[in-house]
Amino acid sequence: GLSYQKPHVDLVERALAAVERYAPEVFRQFRRAIRLVALKPRDWGDYVMSSLSELPGAFIASVLNHPLELADRFIHEYHHNRLFFIEELGPFFDGPPGQAQSGPVYYSPWRDDPRPPHGLFHATYVFLAVARFWLHVYEEGAAAPADLVFAAQKLARVARQLRLGVGVLRRHVRFTPFGRSLFEE
Repeated sequence: GLSYQKPHVDLVERALAAVERYAPEVFRQFRRAIRLVALKPRDWGDYVMSSLSELPGAFIASVLNHPLELADRFIHEYHHNRLFFIEELGPFFDGPPGQAQSGPVYYSPWRDDPRPPHGLFHATYVFLAVARFWLHVYEEGAAAPADLVFAAQKLARVARQLRLGVGVLRRHVRFTPFGRSLFEE
């Protein structure tokens, strides 16, 4: 509720300022597309963040008391929302409708459980944007020393995850021409 949201306004403002500083194009798009961000305690619910295609322009994020980490989550969830909009232009995967969401599952470097192609594609898409954010934090070099170390660690982890996720998609997924063009981009 609002009583939980209000004490976190300053944190959200600092996170959005970090998005604006290190990912200005994402910030401009975020401002146009996102209408509602709800925060929740980290230990409430069995998820950290959530975006749903049925609720475009909205997401829930767990409170992380560090503006750069919260900015990471905002970028992540914004890109899920963005991909939901793009999906409305046409299917990404060959095969029967819904198979990419509920069909065979494959290794995911982002989760403990195997994921269907749709989940892997979403993860690859959003974590590419997250990697760009941390790269800009690191390259600018103006953040606190501990934040720069954290940025380097995030970059190393996400780069490995992206290589693995892209490899799984290349080996196991049949894209439509539209999906292939987005994947290759």
